[in-house]
Amino acid sequence: MDQLVDVWEFPRGFDVASVAEIARDRLSEPDLRAHLVSSRGDVLTLQVAQGRLTVHVEMLLYVAGRGAFELLRREVWPERRELLTLRALRPPPA
Repeated sequence: MDQLVDVWEFPRGFDVASVAEIARDRLSEPDLRAHLVSSRGDVLTLQVAQGRLTVHVEMLLYVAGRGAFELLRREVWPERRELLTLRALRPPPA
């Protein structure tokens, strides 16, 4: 759990391809940096190491090298630790 991954927040409905380009080309700094705790199928668990998650507005997250995710669960622990459980963003039904 020593390597940090970069995470960007974006409003729900924002164009995912644009966010991917922003992240890939590093056009903005990541909003969070986190330790990857686990990866199972389309679910990631991250422990936030730097930055703060926006909690008053529903946001989607883009994880470098992994794509766009929705927040399933946020656990706040003592000493300002946050554990995030994310699920890969699924395209809307046709």
